[in-house]
Amino acid sequence: MTNNSQPTNNSKNIPNATPNAPGETPQADIQKTEPKTPKRQPKKILVVDDNPLALKEAEAILKKDHYEVLILGNPKFVLKTIEAERPDVIVLDIIMSPIDGYTLCAEIKKLYLDKIPVLLCTAQSYEQDLVQKMHKEFGADDYILKPLNAEDFLKKIKALSKRRKKLMSESLPENEIRQHPEVK
Repeated sequence: MTNNSQPTNNSKNIPNATPNAPGETPQADIQKTEPKTPKRQPKKILVVDDNPLALKEAEAILKKDHYEVLILGNPKFVLKTIEAERPDVIVLDIIMSPIDGYTLCAEIKKLYLDKIPVLLCTAQSYEQDLVQKMHKEFGADDYILKPLNAEDFLKKIKALSKRRKKLMSESLPENEIRQHPEVK
């Protein structure tokens, strides 16, 4: 993305959250970034954080490794985005408003079981022991501390992508995933 927020050749903007017509549900405010030169079918990574700088950091790291990146700055649209885009891995910041990453993780795991791995992400000032306990309690597959170390972040994303591929080959078809009542 350029500084003026206009799409580059490898980005797609999806409209801001505005109603289509009276009574209709607003569209999610996400940006889609496609890899420049994919050598394989790119994995789709959804990054959710209410901090624009953190989103740009994660996007830059993932794009450099040829992932398709979905950026979401408002966590209230996560479930609709998952339903529409079917990401391979979801990266959730823990401290967000109006919905925190723990709550979202628990809801994702309830609806999608283990079909979509979740990586929790938070600032280093957060107690590591608490993060470890909470990521297990809410069903996250892994966690990472910010600021992101590109090498560690990519290792975790690759491991979770491989895990999803294995789970999908062994499990029920995706059309048997439980539907969220608001995601239709």
